[in-house]
Amino acid sequence: MFDSLAKDTVSLIKADGTRHDNIKASVQDRRVFIHRGDLLIEAGDMLVRKMSNGGEEALRVVDPGFYEGIAGIGPHYQMRVEKLNKLPHTFPASASPASSVTYNFHGANARVNHNSVDQSTNIVGDDAVVHERISGLRQAIQAADLPETDRGEALDVVDTIEEQFKAGTPKRPVIKALLASLPQLADIAKFATDLIDNCS
Repeated sequence: MFDSLAKDTVSLIKADGTRHDNIKASVQDRRVFIHRGDLLIEAGDMLVRKMSNGGEEALRVVDPGFYEGIAGIGPHYQMRVEKLNKLPHTFPASASPASSVTYNFHGANARVNHNSVDQSTNIVGDDAVVHERISGLRQAIQAADLPETDRGEALDVVDTIEEQFKAGTPKRPVIKALLASLPQLADIAKFATDLIDNCS
């Protein structure tokens, strides 16, 4: 009877990275049923469901819900799971049951949302690129034909922009307003535009 209900195929990924593929399962809303007793499934393990449309769905085991076989029903799992919005790139490197899961993402704009809708404004700032743009902005201001007072004020603005990026939470409207307050010269505008492009 269970075999007729197990229409899903999942992979089990243990906390130590061990992987078991092609496991027949029945995936429901926040529940997964696996009619096997030869697998050790623990809280924090990951299940990856392969869908017929070619997509994959990541699920984290909250409660394995293992039941010994009785009255003609073999050992099986009735798991409680939570859906993840994104497949993690790496899994925890621990062989013990995990009480929490760590995801490591790399690159600009990398993030994951757990059971939530992301309505944030994400500003991408590659440190090396931002540093290069800010350095170029300073050089352009130093080379510009400006009164010393204006040059000093412009460099103070660049310092403030740099502090915004170093804080890790630069607000795009703030950066744009700061850049708009700089002298309107071609060389300065070029670096300002590049900096905004890097933040959007």
